[in-house]
Amino acid sequence: DPSGRIVLANAAAAEVLGVPQPDLLIPFDEYAARFGLPLSTGERPAPLTGRALAGEVVPPVERPIRTPAGEKTIRASAAPLRDADGAIIGAVVLIADVSAEKRAEEELRNEHEFISAVLDTVANVVLVLDTEGTIVRANRACELLTGYSATELIGMPVFNLLIPEDELPEARETFKQLRAGHFPNQHENRWRMKDGSERTLAWANTAIT
Repeated sequence: DPSGRIVLANAAAAEVLGVPQPDLLIPFDEYAARFGLPLSTGERPAPLTGRALAGEVVPPVERPIRTPAGEKTIRASAAPLRDADGAIIGAVVLIADVSAEKRAEEELRNEHEFISAVLDTVANVVLVLDTEGTIVRANRACELLTGYSATELIGMPVFNLLIPEDELPEARETFKQLRAGHFPNQHENRWRMKDGSERTLAWANTAIT
């Protein structure tokens, strides 16, 4: 309501917050203190509802909360509730439990960091291409060999940057075979370095599916 008191909470909100619906029908400051949210300034309710009561449609924000079941991460948004004349009579707050999503993101980030660390410590050149032959990843060994930094390599077509013209037909055919599902495969070809010199490399290729 306009004072910031919660007057209605559905079953989904009770499930996310881990308390019975009647226990949610309290002043927002009590709710905020219970779940570890920012408290009001004394002039208006806590930031999310306060902004909605001031007429703002608040886009989704993520924040940690405390619940009887432990810490969770919620995604919350808010909007003003108006009467038939357009006057603000309250605010509607939508919340969703995104704890599992955040854990998955953290696991993926940790996995990516681990893979990056491994790739950058191996002595062999590792180059990752997308389906069009654009470089999307180059390890430290690749940088040292070619003279290009990863920043210079990523986003560039490998066929234009690193492979001499007379090697292109065979290299394109090998790549075509990978795209067609014929992997792993092996081949040798020359690479053109940043300084113009050339090196012959023996490749073991596979595809990410």
